[in-house]
Amino acid sequence: MLEAGVREPMIMQANQALYAQLHPLKESIFWRQVDGGHDALCWRGGLMQGLIDLWQPLFHDRS
Repeated sequence: MLEAGVREPMIMQANQALYAQLHPLKESIFWRQVDGGHDALCWRGGLMQGLIDLWQPLFHDRS
């Protein structure tokens, strides 16, 4: 899970470059850019969604 705010150009560029390197590996990679920066409002939603996406397979494997 990669997420970066458009108001943080260095973080955005680093995440775009990382995604470009990882994408050809055909692993499960999710990239999202948000209209924000490096602040708590952006982190709160993104962190929660990232954890849900990360842990989702663990809960589905149990059934």
